[in-house]
Amino acid sequence: MSSRRLTCLLLFLAAAALSGAAQGEIVAQYSFTDVEPLVLNRSATTVAANVTAGEITDAPIVFTHPMVQLVRSTGIGYATEPLLSASRAPWNESNIPENVYFSFTVAPDPGYELDLAELAFNVARGGASTPRTYDIRTSVDEFATSLSGVVEVATERPTFTPVSINLSGLEFQNLTSPITFRVHFFTPTFNQNLDFDDITVNGIVATASPALSGDYNGDLRVDAADYTIWRDTLGSTADLRANGDNSGPSANLIDEADYAVWKSSFGNSGSGQSGLTTTAVPEPSSIALGFLAVAGLGALAARH
Repeated sequence: MSSRRLTCLLLFLAAAALSGAAQGEIVAQYSFTDVEPLVLNRSATTVAANVTAGEITDAPIVFTHPMVQLVRSTGIGYATEPLLSASRAPWNESNIPENVYFSFTVAPDPGYELDLAELAFNVARGGASTPRTYDIRTSVDEFATSLSGVVEVATERPTFTPVSINLSGLEFQNLTSPITFRVHFFTPTFNQNLDFDDITVNGIVATASPALSGDYNGDLRVDAADYTIWRDTLGSTADLRANGDNSGPSANLIDEADYAVWKSSFGNSGSGQSGLTTTAVPEPSSIALGFLAVAGLGALAARH
């Protein structure tokens, strides 16, 4: 991210902290405004320039059974309608919370990046029975971590609870690949609803920053932290950011060539200039070199 864009991002995040709510441009918003009469509009109703937003999709089918029911709702008292009413499907597999969700994907167009700030939405219980909960996860860590925790919805239709989830962490900045959001939800029994409206991703759409060689953690600095990532992923095909050989999913092993890229770039920053540092450049450990030798022998054996 350039210094100008970084300054802009910091300014609106600072404003968010002062105002109690995250700010930023709308990257994508799902307001469920009708396109076809009586049909749930699953497409984004607002999309920023240089962004592609996918449709809201159901959770996958499990053992031939759908896990969720997503329907268009009107005439139930909300100030803005239609909206999305989500419920569990009537199958035993929907008793497992991990199976019950809907999702959508937002992606920058080629040559652009997303610097995200917030996921916001309105939610309410469709009735009085509790608990009815939501749990937000993303593809940045393969849906392993909840951004919200499992949250019980406090209000009943037609009174929404506004939700704001902070996306200002490093893992949501400089995104040049698609990001998928999963909205897990759960109700005591099937056919009980949670109502959603104005599901919104806020942030900045910017021209993508050039890759910084050796910056393996994406923080726009080449330093000892990147060496640690190289050492810990040595011999694997993990994704090393911006190094050329392993800048994405690759069949190439992370090896001494990746160390050489890091070493030659040590001290560089996102501006392309070498930063002042008194930190010594670590050499590959004997364990790491031994690991490289074993990997090399394995590759040699595979060719004979």
